Amino acid sequence: MQKVRNHLINFRVTEEEYGKLKNACDRQGARCLSHFVRDVMLQSPNLNPDGVITKVDKLDRRLAALENRLPSDMCSKEKEVPPCV
Repeated sequence: MQKVRNHLINFRVTEEEYGKLKNACDRQGARCLSHFVRDVMLQSPNLNPDGVITKVDKLDRRLAALENRLPSDMCSKEKEVPPCV
C-alpha cells in the first residue's frame, strides 16, 4: 500500500529545463515527470549519503576485479597513469 502524499512542492523551470527533465524522464521510463523528479531528488547524495557510499564500494570492488584480470605488470601502482584528456 502506498503512503499518502499530502504535501506539494512547486517550482518553475524554463522551457529548456522542462525539455531536459521530460527527455530524462522518458529515457528512464518513469510513469510521469512528478514521479521521476521525486525519485531523482530522493536519491540525491544530500538526502541519501549511504547510497553514494554503497555505489562507491561497488565500483571499488568492480575495479579490483578488473585489475585482477589484467597482467600484473599493467597494474603496477608505481606506474604513473597519464591524465585523461
